[in-house]
Amino acid sequence: MMLIAVFVLFFVAGPLGFRALTAGTPTGRKTRRLALLMALAAASALAMRYGIPDGVMEPAFLAAGIVFFVWLAWIAGLALGTQALRRIDPSPRMHRSTRIGGMLCTTVPWFGLAAADMVGF
Repeated sequence: MMLIAVFVLFFVAGPLGFRALTAGTPTGRKTRRLALLMALAAASALAMRYGIPDGVMEPAFLAAGIVFFVWLAWIAGLALGTQALRRIDPSPRMHRSTRIGGMLCTTVPWFGLAAADMVGF
């Protein structure tokens, strides 16, 4: 059941979230917001991993939270790179190719999780 929820998160929410984060014209303000989002998500994952003592939180919920924040940092990093490419080349072709490529890349972490689940980690 947990794997199905993660699947939906990666294949539905990921591309939709990426599209929302990269909507509109790239500006310096959006770039700073994406960088801040990425840093906060990564810091949250690290804080959950190393800042919560053992036994305080159910391990499954802790792992789910860490995976969510690492995934959010991944999506924000993809959006940050996309915005940088769009600032360099604002053509419709670049906009379309970065949108498609970024939406496909949001699903990459799923394959790592699925492979780890298959081998029993």
